[in-house]
Amino acid sequence: MKTINKISRDSRDEEDKSETRVENAHQKVEELRKSLEEAEIVEEKELDELREKKKWRKTVQKRALFLAADAMKEDNSDLGKYSYFEKQKSKCLFRK
Repeated sequence: MKTINKISRDSRDEEDKSETRVENAHQKVEELRKSLEEAEIVEEKELDELREKKKWRKTVQKRALFLAADAMKEDNSDLGKYSYFEKQKSKCLFRK
């Protein structure tokens, strides 16, 4: 009878240890799921911020291109009136 009781007690102890390991593993899984959810939320926020920064950069590039084009038009506004050779002729005429 002592042997049977010892086997039964050992069996219960092993079962308790096994249940504890399962509970610990389950708890760890839940913690990891929560961490994963939090990481996904952070990822989404970071992606939104990246999209906004890319959108802003495109806006800045468009503005810079517009201003550069406008400045070139202003700087070269006299080019439409005369050709290069006509300007050279007029310079030569004024030198004489």
